[in-house]
Amino acid sequence: MEDLRDLTPEARAVVAEIANIRRGDGPRHVDLVSADRGRRTSRNGVEVRPATLPAEHVVVDRGVPLTTMARTAVDLMREGSEVDGLIAADGALHLGVPRDELRAVATFCSAWTNGQKALDILAFADGLSESAAESLARWVCAQEEQAPRPELQVELFDAFGLIGRVDLFFRAFRVVVEVDGYLKYTDPWCGDAREAMRRQEAREARLRRAGYIVIRTTWRELRDDPAGFRARLLAAFASAAA
Repeated sequence: MEDLRDLTPEARAVVAEIANIRRGDGPRHVDLVSADRGRRTSRNGVEVRPATLPAEHVVVDRGVPLTTMARTAVDLMREGSEVDGLIAADGALHLGVPRDELRAVATFCSAWTNGQKALDILAFADGLSESAAESLARWVCAQEEQAPRPELQVELFDAFGLIGRVDLFFRAFRVVVEVDGYLKYTDPWCGDAREAMRRQEAREARLRRAGYIVIRTTWRELRDDPAGFRARLLAAFASAAA
Protein backbone atom coordinates (compact mmCIF):
# COMPACT_ATOMS: atom_id res chain seq x y z
CA MET A 1 0.00 0.00 0.00
CA GLU A 2 2.91 2.34 0.49
CA ASP A 3 3.39 2.37 -3.31
CA LEU A 4 0.09 4.25 -3.64
CA ARG A 5 1.79 7.30 -2.17
CA ASP A 6 3.90 7.58 -5.31
CA LEU A 7 0.86 7.68 -7.61
CA THR A 8 -0.71 10.83 -8.96
CA PRO A 9 -4.19 11.76 -7.64
CA GLU A 10 -5.76 10.55 -10.90
CA ALA A 11 -3.99 7.19 -10.69
CA ARG A 12 -5.02 6.77 -7.05
CA ALA A 13 -8.60 7.53 -8.11
CA VAL A 14 -8.47 4.70 -10.65
CA VAL A 15 -7.10 2.29 -8.03
CA ALA A 16 -9.83 3.35 -5.58
CA GLU A 17 -12.52 2.90 -8.25
CA ILE A 18 -11.30 -0.59 -9.05
CA ALA A 19 -11.38 -1.44 -5.35
CA ASN A 20 -14.98 -0.15 -5.16
CA ILE A 21 -15.99 -2.32 -8.11
CA ARG A 22 -14.48 -5.41 -6.52
CA ARG A 23 -16.54 -4.68 -3.40
CA GLY A 24 -19.66 -4.34 -5.52
CA ASP A 25 -19.83 -0.55 -5.27
CA GLY A 26 -19.47 2.17 -7.88
CA PRO A 27 -19.96 1.77 -11.66
CA ARG A 28 -20.23 -1.67 -13.22
CA HIS A 29 -16.85 -1.49 -14.90
CA VAL A 30 -13.84 0.61 -15.82
CA ASP A 31 -12.77 0.86 -19.47
CA LEU A 32 -9.07 1.14 -20.30
CA VAL A 33 -7.51 1.43 -23.77
CA SER A 34 -4.12 -0.12 -24.45
CA ALA A 35 -2.00 0.19 -27.58
CA ASP A 36 0.19 -2.78 -26.65
CA ARG A 37 -2.45 -5.44 -25.90
CA GLY A 38 -3.23 -8.08 -28.50
CA ARG A 39 -6.73 -8.90 -27.33
CA ARG A 40 -9.55 -7.60 -25.18
CA THR A 41 -9.48 -8.72 -21.57
CA SER A 42 -11.96 -8.31 -18.74
CA ARG A 43 -11.31 -9.11 -15.12
CA ASN A 44 -12.88 -7.92 -11.87
CA GLY A 45 -14.86 -5.21 -13.62
CA VAL A 46 -11.87 -3.77 -15.47
CA GLU A 47 -12.01 -4.10 -19.25
CA VAL A 48 -8.89 -3.46 -21.32
CA ARG A 49 -9.43 -2.91 -25.04
CA PRO A 50 -6.61 -3.07 -27.60
CA ALA A 51 -6.69 -0.09 -29.93
CA THR A 52 -4.33 2.13 -31.86
CA LEU A 53 -3.54 5.27 -29.91
CA PRO A 54 -1.83 7.95 -31.99
CA ALA A 55 0.06 10.56 -29.99
CA GLU A 56 -2.57 13.19 -30.82
CA HIS A 57 -5.26 11.06 -29.16
CA VAL A 58 -3.44 11.05 -25.81
CA VAL A 59 -2.79 13.70 -23.19
CA VAL A 60 -0.75 13.33 -20.03
CA ASP A 61 -2.15 14.83 -16.84
CA ARG A 62 0.38 14.85 -14.01
CA GLY A 63 1.98 11.70 -15.27
CA VAL A 64 -1.23 9.81 -16.09
CA PRO A 65 -1.82 9.10 -19.82
CA LEU A 66 -5.43 9.77 -20.76
CA THR A 67 -7.32 9.66 -24.01
CA THR A 68 -8.29 13.14 -25.19
CA MET A 69 -11.87 14.29 -24.78
CA ALA A 70 -12.36 13.85 -28.54
CA ARG A 71 -11.04 10.28 -28.56
CA THR A 72 -13.00 9.38 -25.43
CA ALA A 73 -16.20 10.77 -26.95
CA VAL A 74 -15.66 8.90 -30.22
CA ASP A 75 -14.97 5.65 -28.36
CA LEU A 76 -18.25 6.12 -26.48
CA MET A 77 -20.05 6.86 -29.75
CA ARG A 78 -18.71 3.60 -31.22
CA GLU A 79 -19.02 1.35 -28.18
CA GLY A 80 -22.21 2.61 -26.53
CA SER A 81 -25.84 2.84 -27.57
CA GLU A 82 -26.98 5.62 -29.91
CA VAL A 83 -28.24 7.59 -26.91
CA ASP A 84 -25.01 7.12 -24.97
CA GLY A 85 -23.06 8.21 -28.03
CA LEU A 86 -25.19 11.28 -28.57
CA ILE A 87 -24.85 12.31 -24.93
CA ALA A 88 -21.06 11.97 -25.26
CA ALA A 89 -20.94 13.92 -28.52
CA ASP A 90 -23.23 16.71 -27.31
CA GLY A 91 -21.28 16.92 -24.06
CA ALA A 92 -17.90 17.14 -25.79
CA LEU A 93 -19.12 19.90 -28.10
CA HIS A 94 -20.73 21.74 -25.19
CA LEU A 95 -17.44 21.62 -23.28
CA GLY A 96 -15.64 23.22 -26.20
CA VAL A 97 -14.13 20.33 -28.15
CA PRO A 98 -14.07 21.53 -31.78
CA ARG A 99 -16.33 19.60 -34.13
CA ASP A 100 -13.44 19.33 -36.60
CA GLU A 101 -11.33 17.56 -33.97
CA LEU A 102 -14.13 15.11 -33.22
CA ARG A 103 -14.63 14.51 -36.93
CA ALA A 104 -10.91 13.90 -37.46
CA VAL A 105 -10.83 11.31 -34.67
CA ALA A 106 -14.05 9.67 -35.88
CA THR A 107 -12.67 9.51 -39.40
CA PHE A 108 -9.46 7.89 -38.08
CA CYS A 109 -11.61 5.24 -36.37
CA SER A 110 -14.13 4.91 -39.20
CA ALA A 111 -12.87 1.50 -40.39
CA TRP A 112 -13.19 0.05 -36.89
CA THR A 113 -16.28 -1.62 -35.44
CA ASN A 114 -19.17 0.87 -35.38
CA GLY A 115 -16.95 3.56 -36.87
CA GLN A 116 -19.66 4.78 -39.22
CA LYS A 117 -22.09 4.96 -36.31
CA ALA A 118 -19.79 7.46 -34.60
CA LEU A 119 -19.73 9.64 -37.74
CA ASP A 120 -23.54 9.50 -38.00
CA ILE A 121 -23.98 10.46 -34.35
CA LEU A 122 -21.53 13.33 -34.72
CA ALA A 123 -23.51 14.68 -37.68
CA PHE A 124 -26.57 14.92 -35.42
CA ALA A 125 -24.74 16.18 -32.33
CA ASP A 126 -25.30 19.72 -31.06
CA GLY A 127 -23.25 21.45 -28.40
CA LEU A 128 -26.23 23.60 -27.42
CA SER A 129 -27.62 20.62 -25.50
CA GLU A 130 -26.88 21.45 -21.89
CA SER A 131 -27.60 18.12 -20.23
CA ALA A 132 -27.83 14.42 -20.90
CA ALA A 133 -31.62 14.67 -20.55
CA GLU A 134 -31.80 17.31 -23.29
CA SER A 135 -29.72 15.09 -25.56
CA LEU A 136 -32.08 12.21 -24.85
CA ALA A 137 -35.07 14.47 -25.60
CA ARG A 138 -33.60 15.41 -28.98
CA TRP A 139 -32.98 11.76 -29.80
CA VAL A 140 -36.53 10.75 -28.83
CA CYS A 141 -37.98 13.60 -30.94
CA ALA A 142 -35.84 12.54 -33.90
CA GLN A 143 -37.48 9.09 -33.89
CA GLU A 144 -40.76 10.77 -34.87
CA GLU A 145 -40.90 11.36 -38.63
CA GLN A 146 -43.45 14.15 -38.29
CA ALA A 147 -41.29 16.16 -35.87
CA PRO A 148 -38.96 18.76 -37.37
CA ARG A 149 -35.58 19.30 -35.79
CA PRO A 150 -36.05 21.63 -32.80
CA GLU A 151 -34.06 24.76 -32.07
CA LEU A 152 -32.16 24.69 -28.80
CA GLN A 153 -31.76 27.28 -26.02
CA VAL A 154 -34.05 29.84 -27.67
CA GLU A 155 -34.93 33.06 -25.87
CA LEU A 156 -38.66 33.82 -26.01
CA PHE A 157 -40.31 37.18 -25.30
CA ASP A 158 -43.70 38.66 -24.59
CA ALA A 159 -44.91 42.27 -24.44
CA PHE A 160 -43.10 42.71 -21.11
CA GLY A 161 -39.72 41.47 -22.28
CA LEU A 162 -37.74 38.27 -21.95
CA ILE A 163 -39.71 35.32 -20.62
CA GLY A 164 -36.76 32.98 -20.57
CA ARG A 165 -34.64 30.56 -22.54
CA VAL A 166 -36.33 27.28 -23.41
CA ASP A 167 -34.72 23.89 -23.93
CA LEU A 168 -36.29 22.80 -27.22
CA PHE A 169 -38.44 24.95 -29.50
CA PHE A 170 -40.50 23.85 -32.49
CA ARG A 171 -40.99 27.25 -34.06
CA ALA A 172 -43.47 26.26 -36.78
CA PHE A 173 -45.88 25.00 -34.10
CA ARG A 174 -44.92 27.40 -31.28
CA VAL A 175 -44.31 24.31 -29.14
CA VAL A 176 -41.84 24.45 -26.26
CA VAL A 177 -40.35 21.32 -24.68
CA GLU A 178 -38.85 21.77 -21.22
CA VAL A 179 -36.80 18.92 -19.80
CA ASP A 180 -37.03 18.93 -16.02
CA GLY A 181 -34.07 17.80 -13.97
CA TYR A 182 -34.27 16.93 -10.29
CA LEU A 183 -31.08 18.75 -9.33
CA LYS A 184 -32.63 22.19 -9.01
CA TYR A 185 -35.31 20.78 -6.71
CA THR A 186 -33.09 18.59 -4.57
CA ASP A 187 -29.62 20.15 -4.43
CA PRO A 188 -29.30 22.87 -1.76
CA TRP A 189 -26.62 24.55 -3.87
CA CYS A 190 -29.34 25.38 -6.40
CA GLY A 191 -31.38 27.35 -3.87
CA ASP A 192 -34.79 26.87 -2.35
CA ALA A 193 -36.76 24.17 -4.16
CA ARG A 194 -40.13 25.84 -3.52
CA GLU A 195 -38.85 29.10 -4.96
CA ALA A 196 -37.51 27.26 -8.00
CA MET A 197 -40.92 25.67 -8.50
CA ARG A 198 -42.67 29.03 -8.12
CA ARG A 199 -40.41 30.65 -10.74
CA GLN A 200 -40.95 27.73 -13.09
CA GLU A 201 -44.74 27.94 -12.81
CA ALA A 202 -44.71 31.71 -13.33
CA ARG A 203 -42.46 31.34 -16.38
CA GLU A 204 -44.66 28.64 -17.87
CA ALA A 205 -47.77 30.76 -17.31
CA ARG A 206 -46.17 33.64 -19.21
CA LEU A 207 -45.26 31.34 -22.07
CA ARG A 208 -48.82 30.07 -22.32
CA ARG A 209 -50.28 33.59 -22.19
CA ALA A 210 -47.92 34.55 -25.00
CA GLY A 211 -49.40 31.79 -27.15
CA TYR A 212 -46.84 29.04 -26.73
CA ILE A 213 -47.72 25.40 -26.05
CA VAL A 214 -45.52 24.00 -23.28
CA ILE A 215 -44.71 20.33 -22.81
CA ARG A 216 -42.75 19.28 -19.74
CA THR A 217 -40.94 15.99 -19.62
CA THR A 218 -38.34 14.17 -17.55
CA TRP A 219 -35.50 11.74 -18.09
CA ARG A 220 -37.70 9.00 -16.67
CA GLU A 221 -40.50 9.55 -19.19
CA LEU A 222 -38.08 9.88 -22.09
CA ARG A 223 -36.32 6.67 -21.08
CA ASP A 224 -39.31 4.55 -20.01
CA ASP A 225 -42.13 5.85 -22.22
CA PRO A 226 -40.70 7.58 -25.30
CA ALA A 227 -43.77 6.63 -27.33
CA GLY A 228 -46.01 8.36 -24.81
CA PHE A 229 -43.90 11.51 -24.99
CA ARG A 230 -43.97 11.50 -28.79
CA ALA A 231 -47.76 11.11 -28.70
CA ARG A 232 -47.99 14.20 -26.48
CA LEU A 233 -45.70 16.06 -28.87
CA LEU A 234 -47.83 15.18 -31.90
CA ALA A 235 -50.97 16.18 -30.02
CA ALA A 236 -49.36 19.58 -29.33
CA PHE A 237 -48.53 19.97 -33.02
CA ALA A 238 -52.13 19.11 -33.94
CA SER A 239 -53.46 21.61 -31.39
CA ALA A 240 -51.26 24.34 -32.81
CA ALA A 241 -52.47 23.62 -36.33
CA ALA A 242 -56.17 23.59 -35.37
